[in-house]
Amino acid sequence: MAFAEDLQVYLQDFGVPARLTADAPGSEKLVLLDEPDAEIFGGEQVAGDKIITYVADDFPGLVSGVQITVDGVAWKVRGAPQRLDDGRFARAGLKK
Repeated sequence: MAFAEDLQVYLQDFGVPARLTADAPGSEKLVLLDEPDAEIFGGEQVAGDKIITYVADDFPGLVSGVQITVDGVAWKVRGAPQRLDDGRFARAGLKK
């Protein structure tokens, strides 16, 4: 028996609204917005850049170069998003 779970609950306390820029306002989902202090993604991401962690199914069209609006600020996805652990969450680097 499959276990259905609302993963947005995990983002409620610290999440900020985000949507693909091409999507209509009001279609926002919550994401975690972080600023790492070290190189990650094999040096692709450096301090000062932003990373979002999100429910992978919420943004199926999120790929390198796509524009996303996070907490009212427009960004481009840097590199390919990476699924985490069981694949239900993913992480993507952002750039201006």
